[in-house]
Amino acid sequence: MKKMVIFTTLFFNKVGNQSMLETVKQYSKHYDVYIITSASARDNYYLSSQEAKKSLPNNVFFFRQSGWFKDIFRFAISFIRRVIPKKKNCKEVKVDNNLQNLNYSLLNIISFHVSYFSLFLFAGKLKFLGRLPSADYICGYEIGGVTPAIRYRNMFNRKAKLFSKMQGTILYDAITKGIENSDKNYTLDHSAYSKLRTFDLVCMTNDGTYGDIVLEHYGIKPSAYLHIMNGISEGIVQFSNKYSYKKLKSPVIKLVTVSRLVGWKRVYLGIELLNILINIKGREDFTFDIYGHGNEAEIIHLENLIEKYSLQKHVTIKGQISHDKVASVMTDADFIISLYKMTNVTNPLLEAMFLNVPIITLADSSLLSIVKNDENKNRYIFEEIDEDSVINQIADFLVSCDVEQVRQKRFELNNTVPHELMTWEKRINTEVKKLNSI
Repeated sequence: MKKMVIFTTLFFNKVGNQSMLETVKQYSKHYDVYIITSASARDNYYLSSQEAKKSLPNNVFFFRQSGWFKDIFRFAISFIRRVIPKKKNCKEVKVDNNLQNLNYSLLNIISFHVSYFSLFLFAGKLKFLGRLPSADYICGYEIGGVTPAIRYRNMFNRKAKLFSKMQGTILYDAITKGIENSDKNYTLDHSAYSKLRTFDLVCMTNDGTYGDIVLEHYGIKPSAYLHIMNGISEGIVQFSNKYSYKKLKSPVIKLVTVSRLVGWKRVYLGIELLNILINIKGREDFTFDIYGHGNEAEIIHLENLIEKYSLQKHVTIKGQISHDKVASVMTDADFIISLYKMTNVTNPLLEAMFLNVPIITLADSSLLSIVKNDENKNRYIFEEIDEDSVINQIADFLVSCDVEQVRQKRFELNNTVPHELMTWEKRINTEVKKLNSI
């Protein structure tokens, strides 16, 4: 069996996005997979090594970096952050809906570059100890894996094919504004994408972030990239095979969002929507449950909105949820809400569609290329001019729609699978075919 070595700063999520886990599971059917990661074993957001081993076949091997150099550097960063006075109390932080998941301060940028170099050194050590075989493919998984993958291939494994895996991109917005090379918030992404022209293949997720346009902006030819949407996880497929929808009889109309709580995913718009429904339109029969992992500042911002509008009886922040419970949460809802600033072709939305749960979301070209605004499929897609207008459009729809009719349509769709969606097996088979051709 051919060998694949993957470099990444990530690991398998305990909650939320399961793309990396599903990808590796499918790759293992074609290759022996060796994962080199700098993701901390102490980070509770990731599976432990023991949990990961239980979730993966025996031909997947992973090496989680440790060592005094990395620990000392992290200690120094945390010390500096503690001694530098904070300008604002956490409760005063306003939501930041820029398309970043991390504040790219100078310390964070330095930390990432150190991580890249130490990841390469760690892999070199494993190579000298005979723990890494000669690879047929070397993968840089997300931006953190790009530089270590290049260095390792050039130093130890020059005959290997080099490819990158990107789970969407934040760069489209920066490119349209012409700031991808000047704004520090895009420094790491710009640096990584600038190196992708040397890769044999780039596998970019089509999640609504216009990754194909971004890649072509950085000089990657269409023949050298694959732009493809995510698959449906095995757990969702198995749940669907067993699940049979029985029309909800509750007088309460349940709205749900399943999302990581970062500003640009705009979970706060769901609370604004409930304010219109409850306080302005006088409807008491709506609830909104918020599931997802988030930082303290974002959670406080959402809690403050709930308190501001006195929605404690109608809006609940449920917190993070393991992926094996996502299907149950979705199927117990009347509508799934996804109002991201960008990339509404999300894993939760695709999974909701697969389970035939009605969706309320926003239009963009990537989404509309996959689905159509077809009410017979219980998909309700709105054009956004600005936040206020789209929330009012959605509120008007919810007030005027016949929920019993929506539930009946859902019942009629029971046990059907949307033809435009693919499983992870089908998605990775497409990638493998492309990899074998380079």
